[in-house]
Amino acid sequence: MVAEQLKALFDAEWYLRQYPDVADAGVDPWWHFSHHGWNENRMPCALPAFEWEAVLWHQPLQREQALATLTSLFTQPEVDHADIHRSLAGFVLARFYASEGEYALVADYIKPILCDVTARFLVPEQAPWLLCFSALYHQKQENQLLALLSDMAWPDGWERQLALGMAQGANQSWEALQRCWVNAGLSSASAPSGLPVDSSSDALRPPMKTQRVSTTLGWRRLLPWRYRVSVVIPCYNAAQTIGRALAGLCAQTWPFLEFVVVDDASRDNSVDVVKQWQARDARIRLVQQAKNQGAYAARNRGMQCAKGDWLTVHDADDWSHPQKIERQMQALLSDRHAVASVSHWIRCDEKLQFQRWRMEQGWVYRNVSSLLIKREVLNALGFWDNVAVNADTEYYYRLQHIYGSDAIVEVMPGIPLSLGMVLTESLTQQSATHLRTQFYGVRKEYHHSALAWHSTMQSQLPLPAEMTTRPFAVPPRLCKGSPALQQDNFVRYIREHQWVDEGWYRQRYPDVAAANIDAVEHYLTHGWQEGRDPCAHFSSSAYLYLHPDANAVNPLWHRLTHDPNTPPIPLSIPGQLDVAPSKSGRKTEHPAVVYVGHQVSNYQFGAERSFVQILQQVATHKDWQRQGYRIEVVLPSATDDYVEQILPFCHRVTFIPTPWWHQERSVLEESVNIWVDWLEYAHAKAVYVNTLVMEVPLLAAKRRHIHTAVHVRELPEHDPSLCAALGTSPGAWLYHFDPLVDTWIANSQAVAQWLTDVRKPIVWQNPWRAPTGNIVSIPNGSRLHVGMLSSNIAKKGIWDMLRIAEQAMLQQLPIDFYLYGPQTDDIVTMRADNVPSNLHFAGYVDNPDDALATLDVVLSLSHFYESFGRTVLEALSMGRVVIAYAQGGMVDWAADSPIIWAEYLDYTSVTEHLAALCADRQALQRRAQDSQQWVKQALPDSEGVENWLLICEQLVRQDGRVKSIESERC
Repeated sequence: MVAEQLKALFDAEWYLRQYPDVADAGVDPWWHFSHHGWNENRMPCALPAFEWEAVLWHQPLQREQALATLTSLFTQPEVDHADIHRSLAGFVLARFYASEGEYALVADYIKPILCDVTARFLVPEQAPWLLCFSALYHQKQENQLLALLSDMAWPDGWERQLALGMAQGANQSWEALQRCWVNAGLSSASAPSGLPVDSSSDALRPPMKTQRVSTTLGWRRLLPWRYRVSVVIPCYNAAQTIGRALAGLCAQTWPFLEFVVVDDASRDNSVDVVKQWQARDARIRLVQQAKNQGAYAARNRGMQCAKGDWLTVHDADDWSHPQKIERQMQALLSDRHAVASVSHWIRCDEKLQFQRWRMEQGWVYRNVSSLLIKREVLNALGFWDNVAVNADTEYYYRLQHIYGSDAIVEVMPGIPLSLGMVLTESLTQQSATHLRTQFYGVRKEYHHSALAWHSTMQSQLPLPAEMTTRPFAVPPRLCKGSPALQQDNFVRYIREHQWVDEGWYRQRYPDVAAANIDAVEHYLTHGWQEGRDPCAHFSSSAYLYLHPDANAVNPLWHRLTHDPNTPPIPLSIPGQLDVAPSKSGRKTEHPAVVYVGHQVSNYQFGAERSFVQILQQVATHKDWQRQGYRIEVVLPSATDDYVEQILPFCHRVTFIPTPWWHQERSVLEESVNIWVDWLEYAHAKAVYVNTLVMEVPLLAAKRRHIHTAVHVRELPEHDPSLCAALGTSPGAWLYHFDPLVDTWIANSQAVAQWLTDVRKPIVWQNPWRAPTGNIVSIPNGSRLHVGMLSSNIAKKGIWDMLRIAEQAMLQQLPIDFYLYGPQTDDIVTMRADNVPSNLHFAGYVDNPDDALATLDVVLSLSHFYESFGRTVLEALSMGRVVIAYAQGGMVDWAADSPIIWAEYLDYTSVTEHLAALCADRQALQRRAQDSQQWVKQALPDSEGVENWLLICEQLVRQDGRVKSIESERC
């Protein structure tokens, strides 16, 4: 009967809502709970600690929030029955931190539940005591440990006795195990070798050939071939432990045994050790594999060689009680419906320090690896799945699915018939295959896929020992077998889990759709090498930036094999504002303003450079420093140099593949969904987009009711080539975006005038960086150095510069022309003609100052309206003479500057100005000095940043996040 203490806690209405089967049965809810529900692990009422525990273990994206909420429950309970909620929150936190090895926290959190009788009814009986014991033991708190072991409230049981022995050292741990076995009707046993336990010198000696025949066999002992058990032991680099395992097996009391040791191409002397044991016990057979294939492949090879009618396995680093196989066989022979049996075990290290990674019931629990089956089961089900981990559990459930749960006998529950020796290098302890991945990661994925396969597997049984094709796709990290099988599994896996999203990929890359090519095939054969992204959340370039060792391989393959447990969310990297908490102190759960970059490439031009300087201007502004929100940056891709420039001015950079808007293409809904989830995860309060070409972040922000802003750097009415690239017209472009934008920001008065047709914008001129160090005087050598810094496309006026160079050559002017910028199709075409010898292709430079330092005169000859003209401003600040076409946004801010203006497209006029400067070098020097002085006096800091930060502050103050568990999950 359930303790009466729970009756005051019981919520009948909640119970019926939570368990509709009880409501349908029409029984009294309290009667059901007290007579059945409690034993079925049903809860009496809503218990937020357990709700958040599920989030803590199963949703890694929400782990930080779950820990914060549980900590709040523990420290500041504000609900009815506060004590029990505090106790349960402490238990949940203690269990989590114990799995992390943070035992100091465990000891603090576990104490309330030890004094809370009601709360202890709701958790496994031994778990809180064993958690507290582990915490005190690992912290060497001997006095507190003694007090805990003396606490009469700790229910007596074998785990308590084992803990008492463990506290006194390895000898007492072994003695506690011996008492456990003897009290359960088993014999005592010699201590396994290699443990710090006093034992006789016979501990490792193989047993005498005359075996004790169990009296329970009766007439069956006359038919040994009918009851022979084959024990398969996979062995890989186990020279230090295989002797201990064989010692325990050779001492088994079951008389009819063979031991098949399968050496999986060990590189140590494991084979020599096994051969020494072979010489002393004829029941041991050695099978050697030419190459390493993994533990389950070794098991399968052993099963193929086994001769017994009963089959089981045993790990090379474990030890078994002498009567383990006897008891498992007795249970099978006593139940005519049973086809398999399992026993229990306890994990420990080689100092006999008992442990369990995540406490459920106690230290002793079912050992799925001990499964002992009839040969008919192997004939029906086939062999173990050849994966890295968890195939034991899969086989156990496969057997249950075919034969039913009653077909497996549980032998001596609560009595450890084996010791599972824990080594830090074992697969269960490796990060990629750690036991925690059963809650989120490769083990959980594998388990769910296996269960789904079980419902349809009948036609695929028996499973062959060596598969050419897997029965179901598994995480690539787990897949074993031939390279062809692993490749086939990889392709199936990325299809099933949409790591290459067919619809998204073909819509994102119209050339693939036009060629009617399968997306997975294209990505695997060409796409990844071309830097394409496979789906809405995985940036190939960002992954290669974060993992430079993966440059020679498909980044998606590398991701799924080297980092398989990270959730399928956009990649990110901490910014330097998070590295310096003394300056920012902002945690990831704090509200954020998201700054979205529109483009990343190996070449940076005006908009990309302005984005970096916008971030710098915000991050160093006094108003932001006091407002207390995070600066989140999102980029569509990554390059080393650009990301490194951004990291100092943000808390995090996240990479979300985001296409530019095109009027004739439909919205990539999967991209919008990724953005919606990410904005919630980042607690975004505002989204700032760097240019007017990205629609997806704005759509997502609108769905989340998040404020949006676009910093417009385009003048579409004067940029027909950009309009053509986006399949739109200036009017259609503006009116498409206007409903998505709450705050328009213009980078110049010219852009503001265009935007005023729909709404008055904030004018936030492009910030610019004054030259660092001493300003280099203009070279002013015998030949004038004239240059242009551009993206080297036709609309930037590069062909005008060619004509000017040709005219200067004809006039024999002492001028050399330098064209700085990347190699483009236009440059290739230009080079193919007879370029005059005074025109030099200087290539792209990362730092514009380096190019400006070599020039006397800078040209600005764009065929479209530059919205701002930042290169001109930088040239003036460097003391360079500028000649520019009199058009675009710079005419607004530089009308009275020392710029030499020429009529639009009048490159002959430009040549005449250059000729005059060649003739009058003093005028050249004066104009250069005037340029520097004008910049210092004429361009005060823009007020745009203050206006924007004021909006951000108001949004953050309105932070109305819902605290409920439902709204906080991604």
